[in-house]
Amino acid sequence: MSIKQSNIGSIVTHDDYKKYITEEILAKKDEFKQRGCKVVKENFIDNWEILVDNSLADLDQVWYNGASIEATLQCMEKLSQGFPIEEAYIPIDIQNPDVPCVHFGMELSGWQNHSITSVVGTYHERGQEFCDYRNSFVNNQTNSKRRYLY
Repeated sequence: MSIKQSNIGSIVTHDDYKKYITEEILAKKDEFKQRGCKVVKENFIDNWEILVDNSLADLDQVWYNGASIEATLQCMEKLSQGFPIEEAYIPIDIQNPDVPCVHFGMELSGWQNHSITSVVGTYHERGQEFCDYRNSFVNNQTNSKRRYLY
């Protein structure tokens, strides 16, 4: 029986859980491509599909990269639906303790936040606005200050 067929309640080790999540993410590869094709700039659709393929090629990195892809898509989908930048940023707001940004059981890192912002900035029509929002508070923070959404 594959881990995907097993009951998640029976997963007891980190490695088992990581394998389960890896399989879940790989099963969503085509979905990631399709969702991206609806929200990325038209001239970046081929690049988006390559980005997804490359991000999920290394099985040891699928968990990490899959979480980034999901969060990127959530941000771009919100932007495409006309949500305010502040709301579109929530899926990757690693500094907001009230709304943890967890995707596929993994809390995003600062590096993922930066990388996702760069991808959104390049691939989405409202990307520059998104980057400007992030940079407006990230550049002004110290380690002792946190930004809170009210």
